[in-house]
Amino acid sequence: MRSEKAGTSTYDERGRGGGVTRSLWERARPEARDGPKMAAPCRVGDRGAGGGRCTVSSRTEPIRAEPSGPRQPPFRRAPGPCLLLGRGLFGVPRWGGVRPSGSVAPSHPAPSSRTQRLLQKLSLHYYDVEGLVALVSKLRRWNLYRKNKRLLSWESRYGPNVAATLFVLQKGGGVRFRGQEQWYRVDAKGRFCRDFMDHPEIPVEEVDVSGSVVNYYGLDNLEPLKELKALHLARCPYVDDWCLSRLHIVAASLEELTLAGCPLVTERGLACLHHLGNLRRLDISDLPAVSNKGLTQILVEEMLPRCQVVGADYRDGLREPGRPGR
Repeated sequence: MRSEKAGTSTYDERGRGGGVTRSLWERARPEARDGPKMAAPCRVGDRGAGGGRCTVSSRTEPIRAEPSGPRQPPFRRAPGPCLLLGRGLFGVPRWGGVRPSGSVAPSHPAPSSRTQRLLQKLSLHYYDVEGLVALVSKLRRWNLYRKNKRLLSWESRYGPNVAATLFVLQKGGGVRFRGQEQWYRVDAKGRFCRDFMDHPEIPVEEVDVSGSVVNYYGLDNLEPLKELKALHLARCPYVDDWCLSRLHIVAASLEELTLAGCPLVTERGLACLHHLGNLRRLDISDLPAVSNKGLTQILVEEMLPRCQVVGADYRDGLREPGRPGR
């Protein structure tokens, strides 16, 4: 018997279990109501439709429908250099996959210098360029510290004067001992005379490390020199205000100090020289980080009244009388 309701057509079917009312849509798609269709259980030993025996277990698995759209192509590695993914042991980056070929690189403004153009080109292929730059900077700092380590083994074996002389000569500097006019320096091939090792009791009187890589840690090698009178640090790229604060280790004997051409020395570092009471000559010429050289010279002379300050003029940075200031 057919009965009509609002919007649906149903059939009244009677079976063994009684009457069941089902809509036309449910009859057409039974999985919409009962869920995904399950495979019929099969017991081992049963005969299938082809006459063979079933040898699989009685587990049931849902039948999954295949996607109707086009199949996506598999992932392929794009040609080019590898990228950096994280960091490994001791901060060393790990190398892994590459940028997918379908990814779009971010747009950046046009670089101005050659270094910026190189970094921008690397950023198109590497995800962690900043980590690579940080690693290179870390290696440079470690190498600088290694070059400025104190030679404790040489100091314990040959004495402080020989160890300090070897340190200075390794940096391409020069050393003069007390009572001698001869300077010990390296030649063009980096070789030097070692006869000073036969007289470790003669103290070092003057040290010249101009243009070397001496920094704050390297000054520790000069600490045992109790009779050092002159120290030349001209054009040292790593001598800064912290290094000048470290010079108190030779304040008892130091009489001459040269800081000409040090790019990192400022007025704050020069103010740390107040503990050098025995200083007689100070060269502060060509300090690019000092803004007002004339005023700085006046302050240093007031701080060290018995010291001769050279390399600066009172008129540098000061307004002359009768002329308007700039």
